[in-house]
Amino acid sequence: MQPQRTFEFKKNRQKLGMPPKKPAAWSHQKDLDSLKGKKVKFGLLDSEPVTAVLIEADQYTVKIAGSDPSAKPVTMFKSALTYFFEV
Repeated sequence: MQPQRTFEFKKNRQKLGMPPKKPAAWSHQKDLDSLKGKKVKFGLLDSEPVTAVLIEADQYTVKIAGSDPSAKPVTMFKSALTYFFEV
């Protein structure tokens, strides 16, 4: 039976010739999650900015509702957004 090997991989990255770990990339998902239910202004490609209430945001889309209560919510791809901020 072989002895159990334990490696302190995190500490030995440089000794093994590996680059240090990169910090996690910034993601706008947390920012969008904090704005759910709030009035947000969205900048859209090839269009004027839209102000609406953010209902839901997932990996690829955002779901917004306009100020008119009789209108249905709209789902847009995040790739169509150029910016967003709380109003």
